[in-house]
Amino acid sequence: RIIHRQRFFAMVAGIALALELVILAVQGSFSRPVAKLVGNVFGGNTEAVGASLYTTFLFPFELASLVLLVAIFGAVVLARRESAE
Repeated sequence: RIIHRQRFFAMVAGIALALELVILAVQGSFSRPVAKLVGNVFGGNTEAVGASLYTTFLFPFELASLVLLVAIFGAVVLARRESAE
């Protein structure tokens, strides 16, 4: 029963990642130039950082969020106690 749940979550995550890769490939965002530095290196501008995260660096940002989500699921599975049946 646990294996079926893991397969379901793995399939959902795999389909989501594959769909995101297809969308990025169709839009051609792999060939975009590297973003220019915005703002002061020591001070920075939070609005510029947020804008670059959601425009230029959207794919790496989403990829990092998926990796963290998988890590959370893994931590929950490893920390879960076995029920006495």
